[in-house]
Amino acid sequence: MALVGHAGRPLGATEIPAGVTHGNDRNVALLGRLGSERTAVFQECTRFRLRLTPGGPLCGAGEVEGMGGARGAAG
Repeated sequence: MALVGHAGRPLGATEIPAGVTHGNDRNVALLGRLGSERTAVFQECTRFRLRLTPGGPLCGAGEVEGMGGARGAAG
């Protein structure tokens, strides 16, 4: 979650992309909990995008409910 907050505030990013190898269901579930949307499916992986909105819950100072800090975000 620190990466998401840092990307949205100091860096001014508007989205965070992610690629997940097919069969990695734990990472797909994590991206879903974060609010990522599926943007493309390729032969070996699926691409996701997490949109960051200024002042939104992922750009604020708090954690996403149920994530439990870095250890919970590791999957």
